[in-house]
Amino acid sequence: MTAAKEIVPKHDRERGSLLIILAIVIPVVLGALGLVIDNAHLFKAKHDLQSAADAAVIAAAHELRRQNVKGFAAAAIEDARLNGATEDKGAVIHVNYPPKKGRWAGSKEHVEVIVEREVPTFFMRALGKHKVEIEARAVAGLVDRNVGIYALAPKASSALEVAKGASIEVADCEVFVNSSSKKAAVTHGSGKIDAERIEIVGGYEGSGFFPKPVTGAMQISDPLEELGEPSTGGCDYYDTVTVRGTKNLKPGVYCGGIDVVDNGKAVFAPGVYVLKGGGLRVGKQCDPPDEEVAKDDGDSDGKSKKDDGDSDGSSKVKKDDGDSDGSSKAKKDDGDSDGSSKAKKDDGDSDGSSKAKKDDGDSDGSSKAKDDGDSDGKSKDDGDSDGKAKKDDGDSDG
Repeated sequence: MTAAKEIVPKHDRERGSLLIILAIVIPVVLGALGLVIDNAHLFKAKHDLQSAADAAVIAAAHELRRQNVKGFAAAAIEDARLNGATEDKGAVIHVNYPPKKGRWAGSKEHVEVIVEREVPTFFMRALGKHKVEIEARAVAGLVDRNVGIYALAPKASSALEVAKGASIEVADCEVFVNSSSKKAAVTHGSGKIDAERIEIVGGYEGSGFFPKPVTGAMQISDPLEELGEPSTGGCDYYDTVTVRGTKNLKPGVYCGGIDVVDNGKAVFAPGVYVLKGGGLRVGKQCDPPDEEVAKDDGDSDGKSKKDDGDSDGSSKVKKDDGDSDGSSKAKKDDGDSDGSSKAKKDDGDSDGSSKAKKDDGDSDGSSKAKDDGDSDGKSKDDGDSDGKAKKDDGDSDG
């Protein structure tokens, strides 16, 4: 008689192998998951550390731009700490000037910041890795800027000001205004500043800026503060040098300053200009000539260089072709004058005390003259004369 065999289900026979597989796979999955989590944590820590290094190196570069060679490292460390690289997190900050490694090693135009710290792990501890050291490195360089005009006043309003009609052109150079005032730079009317770039710490007012200024710049110290005051010697130009039209200027010591007026154009030759007095003044463009400017074709009560008509006032002229009532100095007077005047030639009537080399009209006053007619005085007179004159050919009552 044959014994019956026990039948065992197939899945019961596989239970043991599944447990073996799970025992092998689960640690691997957990280990991989742990590595992912730890790596994500390290990546975040490295990103934060890099941000701190970037901020630190920019702060250091700004201080070097200000020529702050003593404080740039402290500024870098301070900014790194403000961005999370603190001692309680185990951060160590290195500031190297010039950089010690990389393509810019040894360059005095660059600064390097390296931030290091140890980051604790989570799942990697199972593999005996409790901490991982990470490092962030950043390098910043100083760009060679071609600044033509520095307005260094740190707080002044209108630290740079351009009057109506005046123009400042800085070819292929920048203009930098160091003032933090809301109106650090101002243009009036048609006044304008034309430069490659205009950078202002504070704000500006006016429409005469070309190109539009960049505001919010970092303040700088005097770029030449480390240089001693130069020995200037004596004055090369004692009086104020006034520029009208186009005038070429040479380097030297200007003790009376330089004035650019009447829409003049000053061309500065390369060199050092020392303004010991008066400074540099750029005036506005003049209006067209009228009664009170360079040429006077009518009645005027003022001062003028040329007077072709009647004038009532104190005036200094080179030529007077009309009547003048006042005290005047002239090389030639072709018109009537009532007042005290000095002239080389008087071709018209004069009422007053006058001294002249030639008087073509009659003179009534005390005179030393050649008189071709009747004379009451000490003179030789060609007409009636009572005055002092060398020659009087016309009538004069004085």
